[in-house]
Amino acid sequence: MSVIKPDVVSVPRTDTGSTRDLKKTTAPLTLKGKFVGATKAAKGEIFILRDEPIYVSHSDPGADQDYEQYRTEQLKRVHEASIAIKAKLEELCDNAGSRIGTSTKQILDTSIHQAEDLPRLVENLFDRKEKSMFDPDNGRLAKGEPLFWETQGWFKETGSSICSAEFAVQTVFNAYIEKIKISINILAEMTNGLGGEDSARLDGIDKTADLEDLKQEFLKHLTGAVRPSLAEMIPKGVPVILVAKDIPPSFFAQLSPEVILEGVVLEKRAAHTKIVCKELQKPLVDNVQGLLDSLVGCSGQTGLLFGTSTDGSFVVNPTSEQLKEIIQSRQKVSPKLHATITADGQKVIIRGAASGMEGIEEAVVSGTHGIGLLRTEFLITRPNSKGGIELLEEDAQFEILSRALSNSTNFPTTIRTFDFGADKTIPEVAYEKYGVLRNSDNPLMDTRGLRLALKMENEFRTHIRAIIRAVDLHGEGRIVFPMVPNKHTLLVAKKIVEEEIMHLNREGKLKHGEKGHFLQIGAMIEDPTAAFDVRAMAPNVDFFMVGTRDFVQYTLNYDEQGSHADDILKAMNPLVLRIANFIVREAEEGFSRDDRDLKIGFCGIKVERPRSLIFLVGIGVRDIVISPKAVEVLNGLLEKIDTKRCGEVAKAAMRADNADDAQALVDAYLEEIGYDGPLD
Repeated sequence: MSVIKPDVVSVPRTDTGSTRDLKKTTAPLTLKGKFVGATKAAKGEIFILRDEPIYVSHSDPGADQDYEQYRTEQLKRVHEASIAIKAKLEELCDNAGSRIGTSTKQILDTSIHQAEDLPRLVENLFDRKEKSMFDPDNGRLAKGEPLFWETQGWFKETGSSICSAEFAVQTVFNAYIEKIKISINILAEMTNGLGGEDSARLDGIDKTADLEDLKQEFLKHLTGAVRPSLAEMIPKGVPVILVAKDIPPSFFAQLSPEVILEGVVLEKRAAHTKIVCKELQKPLVDNVQGLLDSLVGCSGQTGLLFGTSTDGSFVVNPTSEQLKEIIQSRQKVSPKLHATITADGQKVIIRGAASGMEGIEEAVVSGTHGIGLLRTEFLITRPNSKGGIELLEEDAQFEILSRALSNSTNFPTTIRTFDFGADKTIPEVAYEKYGVLRNSDNPLMDTRGLRLALKMENEFRTHIRAIIRAVDLHGEGRIVFPMVPNKHTLLVAKKIVEEEIMHLNREGKLKHGEKGHFLQIGAMIEDPTAAFDVRAMAPNVDFFMVGTRDFVQYTLNYDEQGSHADDILKAMNPLVLRIANFIVREAEEGFSRDDRDLKIGFCGIKVERPRSLIFLVGIGVRDIVISPKAVEVLNGLLEKIDTKRCGEVAKAAMRADNADDAQALVDAYLEEIGYDGPLD
């Protein structure tokens, strides 16, 4: 962890004693680099970090100094530093929580192993007796190689291997960094002219950066150098874009939860930083040539970073026109795809489904009518020490969900409350605190969805509070409960939402007031038995959504995870079709509103199949939620169909004797309209 200080605007002196005027840049400045990120743009206050590496010169015991005593003292200092730094890194991993992910922790684990091994390596240096070398791949000692510091002549001038702890540590790290650099150069020669960027070379560059970071941490400890508190350096409560030559993973682990990190801009290429940013779901522009020299005195100014799939830009002091253009480009949706118009003039809404920031971006780019299903369980959990998962705290959930909503379109986003169970890992707290059984013989039929959420009421309330706060901040949104079994369970969940809106309003955390008009509430129908309560539930919700994957599994009593042979036909089983039609009719009767056809939607993999789409449109469904990859195909199909003919086909399919006959009826209509696209 190298010594990092903020880039303070000042008036430094030149060698001649005169001063340079470092006025802040006011004109827009655009720099180019490489882009990676779940979101395509970020805006915030620029905060520049600059390295001040510690360097120590050679020192050895004086002529009157007892060499053995000096050696023992220096080794003791290295041992003490190793213990302290190892403990610090372990504490960072434990305390960082949701601020870092699994891959970042693995990188820090490597540094922990390296810190643990360092005393032995220094002792080898002092004694020059063990033919060994540090293996940077796993942070351990590799046998059988000559002492690298001897072959490189580290002590050519002094001829002595006994030196201060500081210089010994510096020497050992420099030796291994040099070894990796030699390997990098060999790789560069081997791949020269082959095109592309060698991942092994980038990985090697990152390993040298990680070793340099750890070296600086040891030198800081041994020399007693004072390092400013990271929590005090970066402003809190305002969106920030970090700018640096490079940022080690350990830096991110130390960030205060109150720091609102929006993005990162680097002068170097760095695979490890890319990994960290992906886990934090922050956009990154790296490989920006001359970055720090171009931004002297720019801390505190507004920065805007954005990019495509590869190319990135970083704008300092963007104009209002640039900001408006980027915001519009993030939310740009093709008017044709807002609502697809069928051949007979009927409107069908296509919404996107997403499980993370990248999915949101894909849905926006594909042109959907907003996010119709945001799966929260993948966003608001983290791995725990037992190999399972745990839920994030309320503020962390709020921050993630707020960012998800801001990255969506201007259309309301539908947030599904966490849906654990079946093939989705259940948080450890459910086992330890609420008596949920581990390793069930039939997870598909166990407590899951909304029933499991209500069993974990404290955690569910925390989750609901985070959603309410995020939607309130964004202005409007929709919340949907997964796998609602009946009206009673729905009302229990709805009451929790109403209570938490009231509590948050009293705490002064809402801007739209206690009534909660900013939030629509919906229920997912996935268990066919819930179909018989749809009419009773309708007055208590704003919309329904049918999750087709579980709906088909429960209706036909099969587990999709272990049965694939006739999966396609199962979606066209007449029993499935008739129950789906029953749900739509019951919902319409329950709503009794002019726009009731837009109050029930269907989502899931089954909806993405053209045959299923024909049937759903035929029974009156005008709101579908699909993955971004299916938008283009289904949009083209919808423009070809006649809803009345779809209705006729749907009625005939429901009367069919089996799935094969039902499918044949739909296929005949697809051939009739000249559809030649994919069927599955």
